[in-house]
Amino acid sequence: MTIKLINIVFDLGILYLIYLLSNKNVQKTFIYAINPVTLLITTLHGQFDVIPVFFILFSIYLLNKKRDFSSILSLSLAIALKTWPLLFFIPIFRNLKNKKIIVLVAIFPIFFVLIYSFLFKSSLIDISKTIIHYQGLWGIWGPWSWIGKIRMIIQKTATMLFLISFFGYSLINTTKNTVKNIYLLLFFFFTFTTNFSIQYFTWLVPFLILIKPKNFLYLIIFISIYLFSFYYAWLFCLGCKTIPFWLTLTQNTIGFILWLSFIRIWCISKKIS
Repeated sequence: MTIKLINIVFDLGILYLIYLLSNKNVQKTFIYAINPVTLLITTLHGQFDVIPVFFILFSIYLLNKKRDFSSILSLSLAIALKTWPLLFFIPIFRNLKNKKIIVLVAIFPIFFVLIYSFLFKSSLIDISKTIIHYQGLWGIWGPWSWIGKIRMIIQKTATMLFLISFFGYSLINTTKNTVKNIYLLLFFFFTFTTNFSIQYFTWLVPFLILIKPKNFLYLIIFISIYLFSFYYAWLFCLGCKTIPFWLTLTQNTIGFILWLSFIRIWCISKKIS
């Protein structure tokens, strides 16, 4: 319960940052306030991705205010909490006036790792291995959901190829507006990622609402339906030892259609960027 309360506090912080980053657009702020995606993931699921999302948005806000030092510290804190904010390192770095201060991005990750190592008597090598070996779930998103399980070596190779492609796209994606730049990167991520977890949708929603592409509300509704297909087993099938086949089929079908929707919106967004 304490974690969920903390999540709610940071989610309210995101709400305020959307208000500021949208030039005090009340409509966009209200849409974020009532969006079911963040509510499901944050309050029902209890995932805390809203916290690093808050610090990424805060980093962008500070960057827009020409406060580079504070912006990098905010990004550093986001990376210390979860490693995935590293995906958006390049667009923030590109907009820094003094690029030398980018080394400060390592401050909080190093500090937290040292504290963790001291408190739990863990070696830095073991901590590094955990970070390197982490990946989302294989086979639950896009075309991969129909392929099923394959050898771990192939999964790791596919993940490495995706990361190379992602950072390659980050380098050629020269959109100056940082919010729009990260928005395009997120659509690239959801289009091509080989590993996936449903809490990743938390990353997208604030940027989706700030950019507000055509039919974005339908995408939010569709994501909510997809999420509910996963939470259904938790809520109504507590005694189930395995997930019913019909539910797995439903998840894969909805997920595949949703994946196609991401491709469509990403292609449209690229044309107008």
